[in-house]
Amino acid sequence: MDGALAVMMVVIVAHCGTVPTSSPSQEDLSKAQAYLSQFFSDVGVSAPNTVRRSALDSFDDTLRKMQEYFGLEVTGQLDSNTMEVMARPRCGFTDVTRYSHFDGEPKWEKPVVTYRITNYTPDLFRREVDATIAKALKVYSDVIPLDFKQIYRGTADIMIMFKARDHGDFAPFDGKGGILAHAFSPGEGRGGDAHFDEDEKWTLSSEGYNLFLVAAHEFGHALGLAHSNVETALMYPSYMYVDTDGYMLPEDDRRGVQAIYGVRGGSAEPTTKPEPTTEPEPTTELEPTTEPEPTTEPEPTTEPEPTTEPEPTTEPELTTKPEPDPLPTIRPAPKPQPTPELTPEPTPEPTPEPTPEPTPEPTPKPTPEPTPEPTPEPTPEPTPEPTPEPTAEPTAEPTAEPTGEPIPDRCSRHLIFDAATSIKGNIYFFKDKYFWKKSRSWDGVSMRRIESVWPGVERVDAAYEYKKSAFFFEGNQYWEVRRTIVMSGYPKPLSDFGFPSSVTKVDAAVHVSFKGRTLFFVRNKYWSYNERRGRMDGGYPRFIYKDLPGVGFRVDAAFQNRAYLYFTYGSRQVEYHYRRRRVIRTLLNNGWMDCD
Repeated sequence: MDGALAVMMVVIVAHCGTVPTSSPSQEDLSKAQAYLSQFFSDVGVSAPNTVRRSALDSFDDTLRKMQEYFGLEVTGQLDSNTMEVMARPRCGFTDVTRYSHFDGEPKWEKPVVTYRITNYTPDLFRREVDATIAKALKVYSDVIPLDFKQIYRGTADIMIMFKARDHGDFAPFDGKGGILAHAFSPGEGRGGDAHFDEDEKWTLSSEGYNLFLVAAHEFGHALGLAHSNVETALMYPSYMYVDTDGYMLPEDDRRGVQAIYGVRGGSAEPTTKPEPTTEPEPTTELEPTTEPEPTTEPEPTTEPEPTTEPEPTTEPELTTKPEPDPLPTIRPAPKPQPTPELTPEPTPEPTPEPTPEPTPEPTPKPTPEPTPEPTPEPTPEPTPEPTPEPTAEPTAEPTAEPTGEPIPDRCSRHLIFDAATSIKGNIYFFKDKYFWKKSRSWDGVSMRRIESVWPGVERVDAAYEYKKSAFFFEGNQYWEVRRTIVMSGYPKPLSDFGFPSSVTKVDAAVHVSFKGRTLFFVRNKYWSYNERRGRMDGGYPRFIYKDLPGVGFRVDAAFQNRAYLYFTYGSRQVEYHYRRRRVIRTLLNNGWMDCD
């Protein structure tokens, strides 16, 4: 019996950002019906109409199920946020029948699973495809007692092919931009097979569709995994590019596949390398006559990229201690150690221009300028603003005062930050009613109650630093603080920044110093605030995943540290190069906490 089919696809929805909540168009209803029928129902869903009340109930109930699954506001209405999620690139495997593996589902009952690549995409060299497929399978063989062996003749357990349109399995591809790939769960016949749409552009970078990420997802289905509703999981339904250098299977996926096959034990090296053979590899396609797309993004002409990316650090002073080796993608953030700051080659960054604005005294924020807006001047790209001179820091700080409340565990691998910000070169991480301070002047992490330092501020949802002030947000209000002083007249309402009344809470905020903009994150969108003019930029809010590729769909906390921005969601964070819009690596939140 053929295994169940899983499909990686892109759902194209027009005008997804402007769908009215009360009266979606018939076209949108039809597309939503098709989406829900494919991914959230075993028997199909009828779109609502004025004739059949049962159809309306079925559609609304299924829509609520979909909204709950993706963490949206559960309204049962086809609003713009719901349509945006439906428009994301994703896998076509159904979402509601199985969120994870459970007893009775198919699995491979053998220690070695064979695979064969029957033909190759002309987008990449054959050796690149071989290495990428082996790497995608090794993600699993690293953590389960299962090995993979490539063969070049006959029928393998997993047959891999690149085909377009109708290719003989009653699930034809639909051309560029639609279905990306599909796979079958373990079983006889087509069970385990993985097919990739040749009409797509396959790459090893963030351009087009990354073959490693799509293949690793589809091989999860080929091993018996279904979808996960954890946004950071490999088996999350939507396609999203992340850095693949040193990629390790995320925790949710690791637990799922180990629940099926068990944990890999001993010191045996998992096998995913192609098996040596004297037989020539069959092919009906020619090698590319020109070099394929580069595997990394091209360097901008105005900003040469350094040979290696500089490591993050909370110590701004330069020393001569060499940097550690590059880190794998998913691992704790590095402990701050004195490291030299790398200089890009062959041309240094442009010299930073001094900030011409004087430091204003605290005033109600923001105050729109009455004069007409001048013609925008070209935006230079200097290096980040120099950090203000540090004030004297104590050699140690007291830990949190004893209370009857549970104190957050800073070393937990599941640590989630409420907010984070840098203040005068130190990094502050907020959790519940406490904060941790990572000082640049002495080793270690101190912990205090928020209210013991800033009276009247009990919790912090978001925070950022601008000039001499820091701004703390909780619910629909905010405070301006300087050092340990809460400025008079606060808290003030969020509406001062120009937010609509529908925004009652900010998830995260970060000031991008070289742009003079503060980014505010609210659910799956973000705003850009012009600090100098005291108003929001036009054209916002915008979707996070579209403008910041690799960051994800939501942000819990954000902060800037030297040349990089850091965006956290759940227990992990990405180190982000904002100018190049690329992820440097993925880290664990507790890596900043000096844990053994």
